[in-house]
Amino acid sequence: GRESDDEAVAALLVAAQKKTSPVKPKAPACKPDPAGRVSFTLTPFEGSLPALRKGSGELLWEENDTCLQVKRLVSDHVMEGGDPLKIALRTPSGLMLGNDHSLRYVRSVLWPPANGKLQILYSKQLPGVALL
Repeated sequence: GRESDDEAVAALLVAAQKKTSPVKPKAPACKPDPAGRVSFTLTPFEGSLPALRKGSGELLWEENDTCLQVKRLVSDHVMEGGDPLKIALRTPSGLMLGNDHSLRYVRSVLWPPANGKLQILYSKQLPGVALL
């Protein structure tokens, strides 16, 4: 039958594409964030600062919250009231987060859900490196 020939050709095409296309590591599936909110974890970058004392479990913040607010949390809990502007935040791929970036921007542009769970890495701001 003609239909089974078409199915066989389609199956061969799919198999050929699988062989030639580079295999991308699949990001762990993450459940979508609740409407208007962004979930993320905070982790020290390469051990440059201690971990948050209250545990680095998953945080759920408003999507309009800014990275400066995240820096304040880190400075309050890790540096005991140090200057939040001395904290640098970045994505696992190394993109730096600006103070006025909203969590919605970070989640939609810098680390979209296709990349997996949002993990924000924090460290001391390097001298001479200014972020807008």
